[in-house]
Amino acid sequence: MIKILLSSLFVAALSGCATVPEVSIDANSGNAMKGKTVAFTTRVMPKMLTVTPADVLGSPVALFSRDKGADMVLAFRIEDPSIEIGRELMAALQAGRGTVAAGGSLRVQTDNVVEIAAAAKGNADYILDVSTTFWMFSYFPFDFFRYQVHYQGNARLIDTATGTVVANGKCKSEAPTSTGAPRFDDFEANNAEVLKREIARSVRDCVATFKTRLAI
Repeated sequence: MIKILLSSLFVAALSGCATVPEVSIDANSGNAMKGKTVAFTTRVMPKMLTVTPADVLGSPVALFSRDKGADMVLAFRIEDPSIEIGRELMAALQAGRGTVAAGGSLRVQTDNVVEIAAAAKGNADYILDVSTTFWMFSYFPFDFFRYQVHYQGNARLIDTATGTVVANGKCKSEAPTSTGAPRFDDFEANNAEVLKREIARSVRDCVATFKTRLAI
């Protein structure tokens, strides 16, 4: 029952992007990018979900814990991980592809490629669109007392002149094992040090994944 609940949340998160093919920057596109400007997008941060054993068991305690992750994000002013992922990928594009930062970011409220390209046209040659598709603070399926952060995101590079996707990829990050993992209350202690550490791990994992899958 517990494993089914966690699995169903992942399936739901992946269903919206499962049909989008992953594409890497090809040789022609890569050569054409040198000296071109790139900006990156930002969005309204999605809510971090929280799942505890109380949710599965239907305990009234769940009423006090189900928003714990979102509350910590707000209380400790934690930014959307996609922003730091975007910054690091921007730096990687400059180092590996010879691009130039356009300066600033583009705030978007849509996933439509043509609309994003149109909004950026004239200000940047390319848009790096990184988004958080799902993140969750939850216990391990077979260890009720140990918790982790699950994270999933998308990244795509859009040509603003043509309104097409040059490269696209997905990432998923989660702790490899519950051994030594923090407990529920550990995440909030010391100015949410553990939560920030777990999110930083997610950022590192996704930056590495995107660099490979997009061929940055």
